[in-house]
Amino acid sequence: MKKYFLTTFILIFIMAPIFSQNVRVWKRLYNKAQSVKEKRNKVEQMYRVADESFKRFVIEILDEQVSYGTVKNKLVKKDYEQWIAATVKIVAKLKIAESVERIKKVLGNIDTPLTLGQIYLDMAKTENKELIPWFNRLLYDFNLQHSQGGTVGKEPIIDGMIQALAVFNDPSSFPYVFYVAMPNYEERIRNRADQLLKNISNDPAPLCKEIILEEQDKNVRMQALKYGYESESSNEDKADMAIAALFQEVNIIGEKDAVQKLLKKEVEDLAIQYIKALKTTNPNAVKAIEAKWFRDRKVKNIRVEDTNHMINMVEALQSIATDDAVILLTTKLAYFNEKVSADFGTGYGEKEGQK
Repeated sequence: MKKYFLTTFILIFIMAPIFSQNVRVWKRLYNKAQSVKEKRNKVEQMYRVADESFKRFVIEILDEQVSYGTVKNKLVKKDYEQWIAATVKIVAKLKIAESVERIKKVLGNIDTPLTLGQIYLDMAKTENKELIPWFNRLLYDFNLQHSQGGTVGKEPIIDGMIQALAVFNDPSSFPYVFYVAMPNYEERIRNRADQLLKNISNDPAPLCKEIILEEQDKNVRMQALKYGYESESSNEDKADMAIAALFQEVNIIGEKDAVQKLLKKEVEDLAIQYIKALKTTNPNAVKAIEAKWFRDRKVKNIRVEDTNHMINMVEALQSIATDDAVILLTTKLAYFNEKVSADFGTGYGEKEGQK
């Protein structure tokens, strides 16, 4: 046993200087590299042995890459991109959080989508939370480009961003990831985004409410409304979201585009349907329905041919069943009866007056 410990001690004593010199040896080997390809190979080989003692050296390599300049030669370009990618891979391994600003400076020189996507993921692996708003802005820009058909062939970049944001699972990323989870991107990316949404929050209705209040696209608002309602959020949060959606549409007046008008009606009907199903006692639900009734009366020549539109509101008030709901329902039914008696109609079409 003594012999065993003695042998182990001798080995440690002999190997310690070797390990302590490890980064110096690799630095000498790297500095001998003349071409970008040789530098890339050295960094790739370095990954296996890199430890905490390599941090300063890795940052020096990043500084070299920042000052290297633009590479125009296509043959060199590939090695150049992989040289950067291999360095960032070590950055991720060692979690060198302070290196991300240097990495950002070379990203404009990366043209290959797959490489850029991987670099984004490796940056996130440093666990530097200052990257979260930066990634959110990047994804927002890509979503905007995608809505205009400008991201064809760039799917690996977006995939890398989603995986990067999955490192943090931060609620602030929810609206940007939500767009990716909609029927916009390819299925693999949508599925990854959908899983990230679930990881970010098991109570997404309040986050969907924020999307509804901030988003200009009515289709996105409707998808957010559906997603929040079908989630595991509490009924209170779901109702609050549906009420916000109804108020949002009611307050938008003067929509001229036929498609947007149709979407507006669909969002309103869906919100009222959810309010009815949830049987909410939130006083704002009655206020929202009253606001919609008031808005409909103010709009010139409004004729709601779908009887379900008005009946939906009546049934929602019946399901709420609070004093305020009963008062509003009684008032409106009295108003309709008065108009029918005066032979003016209800303002919602003949069929609605009869019903």
